[in-house]
Amino acid sequence: MPKIASIFLIISYVFLFQFIVLGQMGLPILLKQKTDSLKNILSHSPHDTVCVNTLYEIGYGLVEFYPDTSEVYYQRALTIIKKINWRQKLPAIYSELGYIRLLKSDFEQASIIYDSCLSISKELRDSIMMAISYDQLGVSQFHLGNYIKATTFRKKGLAIYQAKNKKIDVASAYVWIANIELDQGNYTKSLDYYLEALKIGEELKDSLTIAYAKVGSAHIYRHQKKYEKSLENYVFALSIFIKYPFLKREVATIYYNFGNIYQSLNNNEMALENYSISINMRKELKELKGLSDSYIGIGN
Repeated sequence: MPKIASIFLIISYVFLFQFIVLGQMGLPILLKQKTDSLKNILSHSPHDTVCVNTLYEIGYGLVEFYPDTSEVYYQRALTIIKKINWRQKLPAIYSELGYIRLLKSDFEQASIIYDSCLSISKELRDSIMMAISYDQLGVSQFHLGNYIKATTFRKKGLAIYQAKNKKIDVASAYVWIANIELDQGNYTKSLDYYLEALKIGEELKDSLTIAYAKVGSAHIYRHQKKYEKSLENYVFALSIFIKYPFLKREVATIYYNFGNIYQSLNNNEMALENYSISINMRKELKELKGLSDSYIGIGN
């Protein structure tokens, strides 16, 4: 194993320890405090619109960790919305329901929900929710392997963000278009989009934008067998993602890719260790597609 790969492995384990220990200590307490505060508002408010907004906020806070519980709150909000015919909040709630389907790898159903979200957003002339709907339709179609549709949807969202000068969202769109190009093996075009996103992230000093651009670049270097460069970018992204407990999915993906790299370097012991870390995280997240990928990695 190259010396630099060993160093990166040690660093990644330090990050993993911080992520698990600090995340488990702090997150449940903070989440419970916020949820309890919102439930208190919910129990004392006589106004239907306040109830809808509060139910949405509770669901939003829970969605990454408890998607099924989150959906219960969103459905309660929908019941009130139908009763009072308050359509303004519908796109946001449909968007979150679609996101839950994405988390469960139910991409067909996610696409159906986001299509409804897009229709309502157009009806309400809510351009930002239109852009978000296009984005997530792009994600759904990407996972279904419909690359042309995925690119078309993402570019429609990108055009709205560019018109409104929403640079963070422009960078996110670049990352996703790069992902689509990468999946088709168009490495040069993909890297160009990742670097454009990185430029915006560095300009705005936005660490998450930088991290997503770095991890995308790492994917390309891995495919090109530039393993040290790939590891360098993965570890940089990991150092950012571990600060956010709700990004466990991204952390799990990086450990899967560590496993892939060590397998390519014929270090099966280290490959197995990293695949196992990824599997344990994805079991917690109930992420079916990621689990399948990790098990395939071990099988190889």
